[in-house]
Amino acid sequence: MAEDNELPVWHVVDLEVDDSLSCSEKLTEVQSIVDSLSYQSLSHVSIIMEDCAATEPELCLETAFLIATKIRAYSGDLRNGLEAVGDADIDTVNKFVINTLDNNPIKDVHPLNSLIPHLYRGNEDDLVEQFETWRIKHEWFWYRAVDQTLVHYVRDAAKPSEEFSGGIRTIRSELKKIADAEGLDPEDNTGGNTLLEKTHDLLDDIYWAEVDEARIKQNIASYPNLEEFLRERDSWLDELTEHNEHALAKYLSHPYSESEADRILQDNDAEVKEQQKAERSLRKIRILDYYDRLIDVIDVGNEPTGELRDRLLDRPQFEKAIAELEVVDALRREFHTVEVEPTIPGTAGDSQVDCKITSTADPIWVEITHPDPTESAAVGDFWTATADPEKSYVRTIVTRKADQIIEAKEAGGLTMLVMKNEASRFEHVEVESYAAGPEMAVLPEDANEPVIVRGESGPELNDDDVTDHLDILVNFETHDVDDASLDGQVYVLNGEDVDQQVARKLASAFSVESPN
Repeated sequence: MAEDNELPVWHVVDLEVDDSLSCSEKLTEVQSIVDSLSYQSLSHVSIIMEDCAATEPELCLETAFLIATKIRAYSGDLRNGLEAVGDADIDTVNKFVINTLDNNPIKDVHPLNSLIPHLYRGNEDDLVEQFETWRIKHEWFWYRAVDQTLVHYVRDAAKPSEEFSGGIRTIRSELKKIADAEGLDPEDNTGGNTLLEKTHDLLDDIYWAEVDEARIKQNIASYPNLEEFLRERDSWLDELTEHNEHALAKYLSHPYSESEADRILQDNDAEVKEQQKAERSLRKIRILDYYDRLIDVIDVGNEPTGELRDRLLDRPQFEKAIAELEVVDALRREFHTVEVEPTIPGTAGDSQVDCKITSTADPIWVEITHPDPTESAAVGDFWTATADPEKSYVRTIVTRKADQIIEAKEAGGLTMLVMKNEASRFEHVEVESYAAGPEMAVLPEDANEPVIVRGESGPELNDDDVTDHLDILVNFETHDVDDASLDGQVYVLNGEDVDQQVARKLASAFSVESPN
């Protein structure tokens, strides 16, 4: 429903098609009614800008900036008009951006970031020529402008690294020069393999340079379990800091202790920036305290944890290492005797799983995984998931783990695959659809009970042979490191082989409330 002061769309349509008016008159009229423009009318403003881009580029830019300031969530409705302005006169665009930065408080310039991706679409050579000037004038503006440019690639194409490869490569090339000059590794990234993901990671690394080796050395002592685990390897600090922005290194670089941060936040005279740093320090401390609690279940020095330590120190594998620790912690609280990194017999020591439950009548071989986010989630923070078992990413993971699952099953005992949810890949509903299929499971009355899959399950309907060897499928997520309970689902795929009591203990393990 339109707001009371909104002009009807036809008002702007009439303005658009009125040949008696000049471009200057049309755009000036748009500016005069900007407070009354509806979202639906913006596409017609965009057409006016397209028609006027060559003759009135500066007035088009002023109009677009005014709209972006007044109607912040315009969602790219001016895209075509902005692209036309950039194509018609990129020099005027460059001058407009600089003048806006020079003559306005930075807080008033932020709406300009939303225009940059469209103004420079197809003109990335001109965009990167502005990097140095923008960084000097205001680095936050530069970062957000480039960030939004990359975000809009992923919003405007199903395969942005292919469709916009030329523009992305141009931006990445310039970012690599900056990284080289600042002592960063241009090839270091979080694990995403696409051109766009790598470029976005590099941009973040350049702007969010938060790793401080001296602080890491000082702060690590506050987390004794984590410190003991890491110091099992003499090179731990070098391995951690060889990455540009390893998450653990950033957390350990927090500038304030908990007491210092609290004091700053209680000081009414403290500067805003210092209070922001204090708040970030407290968030990092809470996360590190959580990691320290998880590692407490590891018998450091007395059980094999080399691969787990490798993953913890490796930037792309870090989140998987945390998932492993969460699972081992949950299983040991319920089953007590759980081996870490056991070798599968009959594989000549070449194949391992992440852990094995040995206190049950039949040992349970456990493989744990946590997928990377999709490209759209990693760059643009949006995604769509599918509950279709045939297209589900759950099926992809199960298939990838086939060799280990089959080898473990042949060694004797039960097999279990544990997946930590990644929202852009799957959550509870997608796993349920894959594992149980429509009306193919005995659903428990208690949500914390395991699901016993009978008859043709989702995997069997999809002809996934690996599930003949997979006895139990689990997925879980965590919501808050301060209240680190696991929210999980347990699917018993081969009900005849799995003892009901064991299944219930697994369900309990993955619905665990953290101890006080």
